[in-house]
Amino acid sequence: GPSALFDKDIGTVTTKLIRGNPCYLVRVFVTNVNAAVRYFNIHDRAMLPLATNIPTGQGLSLPIPAGTVNNPGVLSVELGETHYMTVGLAWSISTAVNVFTDSATNTEHSVHLWYALA
Repeated sequence: GPSALFDKDIGTVTTKLIRGNPCYLVRVFVTNVNAAVRYFNIHDRAMLPLATNIPTGQGLSLPIPAGTVNNPGVLSVELGETHYMTVGLAWSISTAVNVFTDSATNTEHSVHLWYALA
């Protein structure tokens, strides 16, 4: 298949639009240094996720384990170009499962995401 494209955010935002067109989600690697679990929401949409948005369509809501600065919680998921995002690809980090709460702290997280064009 096509080679994966890469996007990363190291603690600057808690929501991001990656692509406004259909694509494949290939892999995610996310860290959390907060003492509470956080949720990495993948949104199947062509716009930036806003507070109260839920991951509809092919969206996902995956727990990022709690961690510390010296021992971050890690979420690592390999999908291998099998997960087709029908509208677009965006993400958010949340304090609640399956909804973007817009209350997580951006500096506590890093996101590394690989995707492939459809």
